[in-house]
Amino acid sequence: MGDIAEGKFEEWSKNNFVRYGLNRPPLATWRLPERIRFTPDYLTTNCLVEVQGFGKKQIIHMKPDKWEALLWWDRTVMPVELFLYDSHNDRQLMFPIKKLRPFVDNAEIGTFPEGNKYYAIKAQEVWTELGG
Repeated sequence: MGDIAEGKFEEWSKNNFVRYGLNRPPLATWRLPERIRFTPDYLTTNCLVEVQGFGKKQIIHMKPDKWEALLWWDRTVMPVELFLYDSHNDRQLMFPIKKLRPFVDNAEIGTFPEGNKYYAIKAQEVWTELGG
């Protein structure tokens, strides 16, 4: 899902960008510090961009460690924008990462099959609040 969403961001963006974060590197990424592992995907002149995709279940899966790392990037380095791509409804949305806070705070906690936790954020709630 991430590769599709990143391709959609590259088609959609009207600004110049370069690839910035790790893209399936041949490394043991679980051993890297979280702030390195969760470097945002793209760099633009004005912000860093993290891309996330989701589909039929209409749930945005945000890992707690990724969330904290992205907030660190936003506070410490450069503003971070979140680009969401909904492949099921073919829609996209981009907004400052900090606007996701109320959704994270109210999200149910889910667990991926490998045991990692995530905030289960309902896509429709995000689109209703932030989709304009």
